[in-house]
Amino acid sequence: MPRNSNATPSTEGTPIRLEQLFTQLEDLILNSPKVPLTNKIIIDEDRLIDLIDHIRQDLPSEFRHASEVCAQRDGILSDAQRDAEGLRTNAERDRMRMVSETEIYRQAQAEADRLIRESHIQIHEQQASADQYADEVLAELENKIGRALQTIKNGRQQLSVSR
Repeated sequence: MPRNSNATPSTEGTPIRLEQLFTQLEDLILNSPKVPLTNKIIIDEDRLIDLIDHIRQDLPSEFRHASEVCAQRDGILSDAQRDAEGLRTNAERDRMRMVSETEIYRQAQAEADRLIRESHIQIHEQQASADQYADEVLAELENKIGRALQTIKNGRQQLSVSR
């Protein structure tokens, strides 16, 4: 069966991208006439086969390109990871040497200990304040509920007296 050369998608000799081919395939499907009283359509077989052939031709180059990109990415990541590990190791070694050999380290450690002690004291004070506030709120709530309960009891008593 001869193929319809008009169905060959091209753009002035430039390679056709898969995205365009799939869009044309979708257009072919969406714009094909429907068979009455069914969910089926009538598709131009020559045009469909032509689009599928073009997709098949473009897929291998797209796969090669994707493989090349993945290989490049893997190489770049490997180099970057190796470089980063070397930098981290050197930096950690230098940091440990510098920190452990200086008076600044001892002063910083003392200051850190002091700040930790102060923060523990503040935490305990804030916890005590929060507990006190919660107790006050709960006491006030208890008082209001007690008054509401008394009002309910009084209302029920009046109802039972009036019966």
